[in-house]
Amino acid sequence: MKKVIAILLCLFTLFVFVGCNVLNNPATKQSVEIENIIDIAERDNLPTDDALELFYSDDTYDYYFSSIRSMYVIVYYNDGTEQTVQDALAEGKIKISDLDSFGIHYFKYHSEHTDAFTVTYDYGRIVENTVTELFNYGFFFNVEFEESKIPLVAGDKLVFKHNGEFVSLETYPSQICFEGEVINTFYMYTKIRGVSDEDIVRNESGGIERIKNCAYTTEYVIINENMEFVKLSEYKGDFLYFSIDPSTYISDDSNDPQPLSASAFYAYNPRPD
Repeated sequence: MKKVIAILLCLFTLFVFVGCNVLNNPATKQSVEIENIIDIAERDNLPTDDALELFYSDDTYDYYFSSIRSMYVIVYYNDGTEQTVQDALAEGKIKISDLDSFGIHYFKYHSEHTDAFTVTYDYGRIVENTVTELFNYGFFFNVEFEESKIPLVAGDKLVFKHNGEFVSLETYPSQICFEGEVINTFYMYTKIRGVSDEDIVRNESGGIERIKNCAYTTEYVIINENMEFVKLSEYKGDFLYFSIDPSTYISDDSNDPQPLSASAFYAYNPRPD
């Protein structure tokens, strides 16, 4: 009798072990697949608000329904579950191409992007003894934009709203190319500050050895509106201004002791009020 009970216990244990393995084996589980995608509003002729509805975006396009109907466009799966197309796309369960496969109508437009290009300077490498104004150390090759109504200085930004793509060629200066449509452009202007005499440390020849309370990497000062320049160590003038690097600027009301960072130095005020 004990032998029979032992055999039964072994068989029971084996059954439980095999059964659990079968249940936990991914190969035995039913894969969830799309069974159908239905626009219920279209099928049942339901009223919807007359406005474009954004239901999905990727790196290239924004996708819209022709009216407010995303709650009616439903994905049905073969396991009996369902959800809206908007949720299914957000969770990565379906692709936009699946809507095409099931005849779901939508519109797509290039996504709107914003890119900013900072005014930078080339000191004499492009035009000898002259500063050349660049954007992100490059020239725009095939982009049209409105000229600034006030003089640009290093640190200013030209901002594009567009639905295309900028590509910079790896040259010096770089060539900035664009494919797409420019929607809008505008400028973000940095501020100009004067350097006090107390912050200027002179060298033996009367040039500038260093400037206190100001972080900077440039070693030049622009001396006139013709964009001629000299080294700071050779500049003996009485006036010195700088354009603020906007990435370091906090506010005029800030009590933060961190010094401002200069994008460029000028022997004159390049943008007088």
